[in-house]
Amino acid sequence: MRTSLDELAKRVDVLEKEVAQIKQGVNGAFPSPFSESREPELLRLARLNQPAISAAVDKAFKEMGIVGEPIGAENVQKLIADELRKKGITPEDNYFSRAIIAAREE
Repeated sequence: MRTSLDELAKRVDVLEKEVAQIKQGVNGAFPSPFSESREPELLRLARLNQPAISAAVDKAFKEMGIVGEPIGAENVQKLIADELRKKGITPEDNYFSRAIIAAREE
């Protein structure tokens, strides 16, 4: 089915209007939900909901068997590296990077 030039012109016109609306929205026509004027309200809601959030996180951790204080990302990375070294894999081997590169070349 061929599309007439008039039909194409109408479709382009619709697209141009939609693009103009999008640009207007991107340039601030739609207020951000995180604007400074909403900051006090958002902080109040966060403080109000914090006990429920903390209780939900505590429950989830308990269900997953997670206990104790967080140890931090660097310590987790060290523990993982130590376990890999026990299996004969060292970071210097770049084992995972080489496997990814090999997979890409296939």
